[in-house]
Amino acid sequence: MVPLKKAPIDYKETTATRDLAPERYENLRLGALSLARIKVFSQLKNSSLSERGVDRNMMAALDQQRAYLLERSPSVADRRPALQQDNGKTGSSIASTCKSPQIRSVNGKAQSAVFTPQPPYNVYRIEGCMFGRVPGQIQLEPHSASREQTALPIRLPLKPAANSWSDNEIDAYLDDHLSGVPDTPVTLVIFPGKGQRVELSGCFFVARRGEPKLLDTIPSSWVKLEATATTERGIKQLEYVSSLQAREDIHADASGTSALISRSNFTPFQSGTDVFDFSHLNSGWRVDSVQLQHYVVSCPGDVVQAKKSGRWAAAWTHGGVKVKWAAESCSSYIPPQFKFELSTSLYALKIRVVGPIGTEPIRTN
Repeated sequence: MVPLKKAPIDYKETTATRDLAPERYENLRLGALSLARIKVFSQLKNSSLSERGVDRNMMAALDQQRAYLLERSPSVADRRPALQQDNGKTGSSIASTCKSPQIRSVNGKAQSAVFTPQPPYNVYRIEGCMFGRVPGQIQLEPHSASREQTALPIRLPLKPAANSWSDNEIDAYLDDHLSGVPDTPVTLVIFPGKGQRVELSGCFFVARRGEPKLLDTIPSSWVKLEATATTERGIKQLEYVSSLQAREDIHADASGTSALISRSNFTPFQSGTDVFDFSHLNSGWRVDSVQLQHYVVSCPGDVVQAKKSGRWAAAWTHGGVKVKWAAESCSSYIPPQFKFELSTSLYALKIRVVGPIGTEPIRTN
């Protein structure tokens, strides 16, 4: 008679399990978090910025101004009279109608002229009348957002040419290496001499951009975390960490990110959405790109069950980014007779920003 083979004993079913001691559970939880697998889930590029890091609408205005100059570049043999109009009037005939010095346009724009030290846009033809024959001074006067702080004027030197200043036309430029000045509304001011002051308001200054860089701090006041709860009560841990330093409960890769959001609990909880508002960046600074990476946590021991709620996604909002986060849970058997349960939602953001060279993205005081 052939003896019957006994079925293997499943200790997880036949043996009553017990909760781990709090200290051992916490050690296992920290280990599970630090060994989580990283997944780069979403990468977003800000399509509203040009390759130079400037808003596309502003770049369109600069392109239009440059096209105006290229169309009117005079040849050696035939220089087009300044301010010549379609009706055939020359600059001198128009000037005769002026009763005082006046700025009519900058690179063809009578309003909303844009100034930048960024080549090849850094050439400015100021057209008007009664500027005089003797060169004077030209500057941009910024409109500071702070009443306590007055921004210094930005000087525009004349182009190095004999005819760069005439009674009805001035050719000027900005220092190519100008830095430390944020984007700001400005007024163009000319001092033609004899104490006179001629203005063209409604202009704008756009600084040169540096290379995109990691935003290593996101103030907590810029972040709205969705309240998270189980069916019974709030979760055990909801933590927002920026200016990250290495910690035993944080994945090593997270120390090179802008912010980490960690949620964990004994029992499962629902997914949700967090919102990040970057409209508070300093003038001219914009988010260049966003990388969302989340971490998959596995329970230690012999995993019995794993579940997921929601899905991961990142999307632009007006002035910021929203993150849809998922919640994952697992339960496992720890020999000889212990159970381990853990529910988590763990993700980090790498925010790269671009802005005026020589300035910082966040106000430090």
